Amino acid sequence: MLAREQMQDTLARLRSRLDPRVRARETWDDTRDKGTALREKGAALADDAVEFAYERPRMIAGVAGVGLLLLVRKPVTLLAERLFRSRRRPKWDMPDTDVRRINPAGATAAGQKGE
Repeated sequence: MLAREQMQDTLARLRSRLDPRVRARETWDDTRDKGTALREKGAALADDAVEFAYERPRMIAGVAGVGLLLLVRKPVTLLAERLFRSRRRPKWDMPDTDVRRINPAGATAAGQKGE
């Protein structure tokens, strides 16, 4: 009889441990505990990061500037090319474009002798 009672007791414990509601509750409790621990670690990490930033504002500004330049490198490159590209002379600075001055023989566009 003792073996039968032990077997029934063991089966009852297995059923209770393998019950889906119990497993879900245990899983939720474990997840909540781990989430709390992660939240505390994240808060500590954020505090350390803020403290680091307050101690080194120039370095943080430099890193932020480099990051910003990486994000906008194409528009900045296009702007720099446009600014430093060789410029054409304005029209008022161009030599006179009279045909007779270009072609001393006085030929016109049709190839005839001018006056």
